[in-house]
Parts: sequence; structure tokens; C-alpha cells
Amino acid sequence: MINSHWNKIKLIALLFFVSIAAISCLEQVVEPVSFGSLKGSVIDNFNGEPLAGVEINTNPSSSSVISDSLGNFTIDEIATGEYSFTANLNGYEKTFLNATIDKKITTEIHFKMDRQVILPDPPTNPTPAAGASQQPRNITLTWNSTTPKNDSLLFDVFVWESNIDSAVFSLINSSDTFLVLKNLRYETTYFWQVNAISATGGKSNGEVWNFSTIQFPDNRFALSTNVNGNYQIYSTNDSTDQKIQITRTSYNSVHPLFSNGRAEIAYGANKNLDYQIHLMDFKGNNSRQITNIPIAGFHNTGTGFCWWPDNGGFIYSNYDNLYSIDRNGSNLTLVSKALPGRNFGNSDYSGSTNKIVVQTVGSLIYEGEIYLMNDDGSDTVRIVDDLPGIINYPTFSIDGKQVMYTRDVSGFDSADGRQLDTHIFILDILTMQTIDVSGNKPAGTNDLQPYFSPFGSQIIFTNVLNDGSGIKSVYIMDVDGANRSLLFENAEMPNWK
Repeated sequence: MINSHWNKIKLIALLFFVSIAAISCLEQVVEPVSFGSLKGSVIDNFNGEPLAGVEINTNPSSSSVISDSLGNFTIDEIATGEYSFTANLNGYEKTFLNATIDKKITTEIHFKMDRQVILPDPPTNPTPAAGASQQPRNITLTWNSTTPKNDSLLFDVFVWESNIDSAVFSLINSSDTFLVLKNLRYETTYFWQVNAISATGGKSNGEVWNFSTIQFPDNRFALSTNVNGNYQIYSTNDSTDQKIQITRTSYNSVHPLFSNGRAEIAYGANKNLDYQIHLMDFKGNNSRQITNIPIAGFHNTGTGFCWWPDNGGFIYSNYDNLYSIDRNGSNLTLVSKALPGRNFGNSDYSGSTNKIVVQTVGSLIYEGEIYLMNDDGSDTVRIVDDLPGIINYPTFSIDGKQVMYTRDVSGFDSADGRQLDTHIFILDILTMQTIDVSGNKPAGTNDLQPYFSPFGSQIIFTNVLNDGSGIKSVYIMDVDGANRSLLFENAEMPNWK
């Protein structure tokens, strides 16, 4: 009886809850689907150009459209909600954008698509061929490269010189497949690499190739030229296109003198303010300082020295001292002392007579004299008196029987060293007769720094305007002054062996 009553109660409760649920369902309203719209554009992220034919898809899936010729697209009706949009085009990376579509609102999205990176083939077939030797100093490097389909290539080119870490030549983003190099060093190995870069940004590094240049020529001339405020030494033959710079210093390198045989060049350099004798091979390599006591004195600018005839050492001036020193810097020996109030200057040493000829100068630059002495400093005799005008540059003939020098025949005694009419003279030591070989010199110029040619029949010298404004140039002429001719412009202090 009790169970029957309890079952009735449960049935009534069940019917109550079912009724409540039914009523709730009747009250729930189903909202209709709402829509918005979408428009957008697609461009190339590299150059900003519009992209046509791009397929635009949605996730969740809705509509798929294609961009037009201007890169634009629209989807007029798309259900509201959050979407991920995808842009697809052959040759480009797939690109994604997220956006929310709102009811009755046009949403805008803009794709920037990156091209798919295409790796080009590395450059090949170099000219000169890898490992080529005896190449000219002016050379054109060339290479081959295959351009990827629907792409273009640019090249980065780097050239290194042996023993130098950084590139000595470079060319960036060039469309050319060649590079012109000029004035390369002699007997030098160069390494070079070409890297290919596609328009999509793909980069392929080429192999490192190498070549070496021709041997250094056996030039017979050495001279100095002012380069950006400092004197540098050049080696050359009788052709101006063969002028080779062999010192590259931040200080002055002057008065180059070949050794007998031309294997080496001695020169004056003021690396540490004072001029010292330096020595290098004829190619400009293996430079080293020989002296520690400087080339110095009244009006001495690093030119007061000369070789021993056997290449074993040097004679040089230091104020009132004339020294001898071995080529390795040892055995510094005093050869002679100048008279009181005078300093030694330029000198020369004859192996034919074992004599030294040397200039002395007073505290004023125009107080010049020339002396002759034995190579041990004995038997000193004055051969050119202190005449009016600057006297300078004594040098021997090949046989040692003549001394050549310069003198300003105007007699202009200028404390600042200006010369008005400097001529070259040749003095016969035996007869003490002097001849003037500058009779054909242009008026208003000075002949300076003379040396006899190796065969003795010509003179090499410097000529310049007497107002200090002109470019110094190197000339040659016969020993009698005939047949003057220009040899090198913008040059001075010539030496000919």
C-alpha cells in the first residue's frame, strides 16, 4: 500500500518536470543566420606591384575568389564570425590573414605576398681560369651564370690580395658578368669570388678562384713623386705607362739610388720625423732602416747620402760629420769633419778613383762649396768655391774624372732657397775647367738633381719653373747639353742605372 502511494508521487513529479521542459522549449527563439562582406587586395611584398590570379580561400570554408588584374577581390556575402583567409599563387609563399566578419559591415584585408626563394646556380667558368699565372696588371674578370626561370640575377664580387685580409676590390649588386681591374701589383696572387643573388633573395656563393700577375720588370729608372702631400718612390723604364709606385707610406720617401746591378734601392725616409737611410729590393719589398743617426744638417732634406761602389754600405752626412756605415747598419765610422760653421750635404763616391765628392753648406742655404777627398777623408781639397747663388748636387762621371753639379748663375742669394737660373756644370778634375751644359735651358726655369747615364753619354735631371708654381719634370740631354727631351712629368730626384 505504501509502495503504491510512493509510485504515484514519483509519477506526478515526473509529469511536472516534463511539462516545465516543454514550456521552456516553446519559449526558445532560433536566431536567423546573418551576413557581412569582404574586400581586399594582394601585392608583391618586394616591389609593391599588384598580383592577379591569386586564389583567396576562407577557413571555415565559405567562398573562394580570384584577385583581378589590379590585385583586388571581394566576397559579397559571408556569414558573420571569425575567419582565417589564405592567399595562394604559384611562385609565392602561401600567406595567411585573420579577420572577423561583422553583420552588414564590409571588412577589408590586404595581403603582402613574398616570392618563393629561388636558389641560383653558383657562377662558373672563370676567366682567367683558376690558378692561372703570368696575368697582366690590367685584366677583365669574367664568369658564367644561369638565370633561374622567371627570375633575374645580381652579383657581388670580391677580390683579395695575398696577405691582405680585407677585399682590395668589390662590386655589389651588379648585373654585369665581368669586372675590370687595373694597376694590380706585380708577382702577386689574387683571390676572387662571385656570389649570385636571385630577385627572390636566394643567394649562392661561388668558388674562390685565384690567379697571379706577371713578374716585376727590370726597370732602369727610379724617381720620386709627390702623392697627396708625401713623396713616394716609383720604378719605371722610359715609358710613362710603366711608372710603378713601389713605396706606399704615410711619410716622405725620397732620393732613390739604385745599387750597382739594380738589385736594391736605397732611399731617405722620415718615418720617425728625422730622415734615415732605408733599403729595399728593386720591387719595393723587404724595406728596412739602416741608420739610427739621421741624415741631417743645414738645409738637408734626406738626400745627403750615396752608395759605396761595391754596394757594401753608404757615405752620409750628419751635420758637420761625414759618416761611413755598412749596409747592415754596423761599423759606423767618421770619415771627415766639416770646417767650423759648415755642415755636409749631398755626396758621391767613385769606385774608379776611390774618391768622395761632397757639398758643404753654411747656415744660409746659398753658402755652398764642394770638396774632393780620399775615401778615408784624407787629402781634402775644395774644388768649387762659395760663389754667389746656391751650389748643390755634386756627382761623379763614370770614370771619376769629372764632377757634375748645379749652381744658380743669377747669383740670387735668397735665404728661403729660391733659385732663379740654375744651370748644370761639368768640372774636369784634372784641368779644373768647367763647362755649362744648360745653355739650351728654357728661360725662367732651373735645372736640378743631375746624374750621368749608365753609359756616360747623357745626363738625367729635373727641370722646374723658378717661381715654385710649376710641376717638376724629369729630362734627359747629351753631356754637351744638346737634345734636351722630356722623360717623365710630375717627377724628380731621378736615378738611372
